[in-house]
Amino acid sequence: MKLQGKLSATTNRQVEQWEKEVNETSFIIDESRLITAITLETNPIILSKLLTLAAGSRLARNSEDSLAVVWLEKARKLDVENQSAKQFMIGTDWKKLKDLLTALSFPPMRETDNRTAKKKMAEQYIEVCKNFLIIAGEHLPDVQDKVNQTSTMVNKDFFQKYQGLSDLLASVIKETSSLLSAAEEYEQSITGVFHTGTFYDDLKLHLASVEEIKQQWQQQFLTTDNTTTPTTEKALDKLNKMIGMNLVKKRVNDFYQFLTYQKQRKDLGLQIKDELSLNMILTGNPGTGKTTLARLMAKIYYELGVLPHEEVIETDRSQLVGSFVGQTEENVRRVV
Repeated sequence: MKLQGKLSATTNRQVEQWEKEVNETSFIIDESRLITAITLETNPIILSKLLTLAAGSRLARNSEDSLAVVWLEKARKLDVENQSAKQFMIGTDWKKLKDLLTALSFPPMRETDNRTAKKKMAEQYIEVCKNFLIIAGEHLPDVQDKVNQTSTMVNKDFFQKYQGLSDLLASVIKETSSLLSAAEEYEQSITGVFHTGTFYDDLKLHLASVEEIKQQWQQQFLTTDNTTTPTTEKALDKLNKMIGMNLVKKRVNDFYQFLTYQKQRKDLGLQIKDELSLNMILTGNPGTGKTTLARLMAKIYYELGVLPHEEVIETDRSQLVGSFVGQTEENVRRVV
């Protein structure tokens, strides 16, 4: 990550230190200090750089971090020349395309259906194809633009990813257009006097091609997910290996079993009338493990699907209480 622009001597040393930390460890250990600097910074160029560093640190811990994306978007608005933010955004935009082809969902075809059912099915095929072609037509220029942007990047991974998506998207647009034509011909043959067998076979052929491209599309993201998500020890196991805190371990294990039970009921489609609140307050003297336990609880919630990510926002009184009326509320809302 290369930082450009003139900074004050103090700020420049601090930013260089954070930049070095990101380059060496991929993330910043003391993020709270960086967040404090962000809240106090007024220079838009410097603020853009700080937001980019903070976002990069969070993405190193969790590639799906939604707050990091918000920070990157703000960084780009503050400084359109921020190349680091631009590269990070290209990396996050990649995964936004994962569900693009889900719009190509078709009802099952049955040759034994009566004419009315066949006509309705054909109409649905036509509608799905037309809607998707509009959506895909809007996305294709953007994907091709990403190909051009990433072609000049030193890291060619994103170029290869976007190039593959661009080729698949162009292919599925072409095949969907053919499927649309086949569906329209099939619909016309149903109301006419011609034999529909040929049109039906043609429709199935193009549908099979579309489904094959959809599988190739999803495989692009499955490969990425498998290579970027390391297998780690479960949070509950980490807690149980800690020395002491037997009462805490028992309470958390009981809580974990209950949340697992609730999750299984939801997966079965059963409704829960009175859900247990997930909010809690951890009290105790300094050094007794409150922060460690809070981080483990966040991971437990994440593993159970309760939270979208496992990160914990850590703050203290000095970062929340303001020096004038109204600032405290503003500080709390910014952190939350």
